[in-house]
Amino acid sequence: MPTYNDDLYIAAAIQSVLNQTYSNWELLIMDDGSTDNTASIVQSFTDSRIRFFQQANQGQLKALSNLGDHITGNVVMMLHSDDLLYTNLVLEQNIKYFDNPAIDGLYCSIVQFYSNGESDRQVVNANALTRKAPKKLLTLLGSNFIPDPFFLRKECFFKNVKYNYLTWNYPYWLDFKDKNVASLKLQYSEFPWYYYRIYSENYGNSIIGNFETFLGRMRSIYLLSSYYSLPLPKIQKELARRFNLIGCVFSKQASKKKVADLLKILIRNMQGRTPGAYTWYHEQLLSFYSKNSSDTIELKSPIESAYYGLDGRRFFNDIIHNNLPDIYKELISQFRNGFCAVRVNSDKEKQSLEIILKFLCVRATVIINKL
Repeated sequence: MPTYNDDLYIAAAIQSVLNQTYSNWELLIMDDGSTDNTASIVQSFTDSRIRFFQQANQGQLKALSNLGDHITGNVVMMLHSDDLLYTNLVLEQNIKYFDNPAIDGLYCSIVQFYSNGESDRQVVNANALTRKAPKKLLTLLGSNFIPDPFFLRKECFFKNVKYNYLTWNYPYWLDFKDKNVASLKLQYSEFPWYYYRIYSENYGNSIIGNFETFLGRMRSIYLLSSYYSLPLPKIQKELARRFNLIGCVFSKQASKKKVADLLKILIRNMQGRTPGAYTWYHEQLLSFYSKNSSDTIELKSPIESAYYGLDGRRFFNDIIHNNLPDIYKELISQFRNGFCAVRVNSDKEKQSLEIILKFLCVRATVIINKL
């Protein structure tokens, strides 16, 4: 359970765990630098199964990642501190699924509830995770149609969630192979077990929340476009969104122009939803993919990676306050002219630059200069 300034709701979230009929659990809570009464509320619970940790404010993904070091159980789930487990039987019913060694975890239809008193609404996700799921994700421009709250075997948490979701901020259920991309073997739970609170202060409604969300979606497009090419993206997106229809998706790497078409639609969506989340980085990235350049460039700044996917909040703040490391400023400034390769001097520089390019969603080859 990651938490930040949730003193109004976290007691109810904790109580929904304490109320479970299944008792063999531990609740790991990471306070991500709260400035309200969150810490004192958590510490008022005396159950020894609740373990409380604190860190400086670094974002939800970093909080979850740091909690991973303290896991002792065999099955791991996430519960946001402003949400609830839907019934007292959630753990008892869900743990039975793991008697089947063929499954990696569970997903379910979530139930949304509203702080303003509106009626609950169930968001149905039945049969969503088919073999076409990665293609559907690209068609929906990286919009994740499987709820983020995961319920997985511990080994899948460390192999998939830790890398996919917590390190790079794209859907945890993707399973990248050498030559293709698949999905985890998730069982659809027949009963809803996650109760999701809707209110104006939801993180996804904030500027930084939208920036991180759309950066994750951009990264999904960047990664999946190495495997698939999507024609007529506007039309296909609407068909998938409205009618759950997946059209023609070619199993080949998308051209830079195709990637530009996808990013352009996504960035317009972001601007329409939260204009303040749009930055000059987005403008420059669109310029990069709009250029069909064959140029190879060399960089003057020291090549040291500073961000992973979980650092979206810090990246946004550094953009806003003009504090980006020199290598990121120099590289982004090159986007407008375009390039297809970057020359470096060593394996170490190559490894660092590949992380930088992945974070920035840039497709380019890294070449080591010959001595």
